[in-house]
Amino acid sequence: MASAGGSGWVVPGGDDAAGSTPLPPPPDLVGGFAFSRPQRRMNWQLLGAVDVAAVARRGDTRTVLAALDDVAGCSVYGDEVEADPALRQAFSMAQLSVQYLLHTTTTLQDANTGVAAALADAEAALRKAKADDAVMKARLKRMRRAKDEADEQIASYAALLKSLDPELAERVVVGDDGGITVRLPKEERERLAREREEAEAREMRREARR
Repeated sequence: MASAGGSGWVVPGGDDAAGSTPLPPPPDLVGGFAFSRPQRRMNWQLLGAVDVAAVARRGDTRTVLAALDDVAGCSVYGDEVEADPALRQAFSMAQLSVQYLLHTTTTLQDANTGVAAALADAEAALRKAKADDAVMKARLKRMRRAKDEADEQIASYAALLKSLDPELAERVVVGDDGGITVRLPKEERERLAREREEAEAREMRREARR
């Protein structure tokens, strides 16, 4: 609130004449908010033409918004205005309230914009995750179907082999990964084991003679 003919702020309720107590510049509040001192001249002709009762009765927000700039930012301290100091104080407090409400409205609108953007990003990420999940499920379904078909083919070949060569069929081993291994006959495995043992023994004897 401005003092008459001065540039400082005054304590609410104090006389606007000599002896008023100046306050330091208003501090930054929420979001860096600070009150601005009304300095412009009031458009009293425009304000006087407003039918306040009709505005309130009709809910005429357009007229309220049209006068908002004057109401919030114009000084009521001037030679052309004669009013009780208490009324001026009340009007100045109303101006500060309007300034703060305008600030909080802007802050909430900005916050709402940020939340809406974050929500849009989250919804896009969710849609992508669902699409990726659907792709993975379809791929898994195809892989399972392919495995079932491969298992059927292996079982069919195994049955055919068993009917043609039971001994060979006994030596065929199918791994978990679908790989097929044919084991050597028992006699061949034993012969290879003996040859390996004999080779190791010969190597040990040569090492001992060195």
